[in-house]
Amino acid sequence: MTHQRETIEETGARLARQVLGSDNEEMTDLRAQRGVAFDRLGELEQFSELKVYDGPEPAVISLTGDEARRCFDDQFFIVVVSEVHRTGQGPAVRVIAPAHMSIQSNDTDGHDLVIGSGPSTVFNPVPPFPIDVVPLLLDAEDDIKCWVSNYFSNDESVGFTGRFFEQMIQESDPYRLTPWDIAAVSTLSVDVPPAVSAKILLPGPTRDRINALVALLPPTTVSLTHASPVDVGDNSKAAELYSLLREFRGMGPTTVSKLLAAKRPALIPIRDSVVEDLLGAGQAWWRPMQLLADDERLRVLIDRVCERVPANVTYLRRLDVVLWSFGTHL
Repeated sequence: MTHQRETIEETGARLARQVLGSDNEEMTDLRAQRGVAFDRLGELEQFSELKVYDGPEPAVISLTGDEARRCFDDQFFIVVVSEVHRTGQGPAVRVIAPAHMSIQSNDTDGHDLVIGSGPSTVFNPVPPFPIDVVPLLLDAEDDIKCWVSNYFSNDESVGFTGRFFEQMIQESDPYRLTPWDIAAVSTLSVDVPPAVSAKILLPGPTRDRINALVALLPPTTVSLTHASPVDVGDNSKAAELYSLLREFRGMGPTTVSKLLAAKRPALIPIRDSVVEDLLGAGQAWWRPMQLLADDERLRVLIDRVCERVPANVTYLRRLDVVLWSFGTHL
């Protein structure tokens, strides 16, 4: 059974949501002016029109009569997404407010929006991972369902120790690192070096600094798909904690990501070489993973293959197990 790639329009919509939900001052003002909170970005659809192009942004965009009439509404704006699959610099998203629109009648009784006729801001959202893995996952759905079931099985002959991860982190304090977190990470086939464990757990300035950052992480209820750049951006407390832990000898990206996932399993995606290779990942991880996790095709698949997964396993952890299981069987 062959599954279609995500359409240009679907990818463009997800890139647009990323920009509209950013902490850029212009986007913050745009949401505030329309009374839309960050966690209700879908409500912006009533104020906007989305135009998506796989190639370069056109100089002129054709509008229907209804679209042209909406341009006279002060609340209305147009989002233009171009170069959707461009590598390197990545896609571009332009947000055009009514005051910056130039509308002209055309020869077909329609209207044209002239791009560049007034000031508007172009954003470069984090591009998706190079490999669209979802069609491959959909084709392997039956196998993945079996692999996931085995992963969480209590049968010692097939179950993985990772099935204990959630049980252990539930015993920990969500606002500081504890021995339970060190033990939880070991169930995922990595170990925190003893010297680092001592710095994390024994009294002293290092422990205090680490736990001060843990305490400033977003609430445990915040998921990656609903996280803002304040939660997982380059200047977030999570990023600061990640950088601090990476300074310690023996604490690579995989170990640190699993330790942070122990604190915020719904928010921080685990990074390992199997999933990196599967997705063709580069340096960026959290934001592209956020874009992937928001893929509706993937959400539906995760629901189907994780029917027997314990309820305390977050969507993000389920996604990680699905990707890792598939990647290890290639």
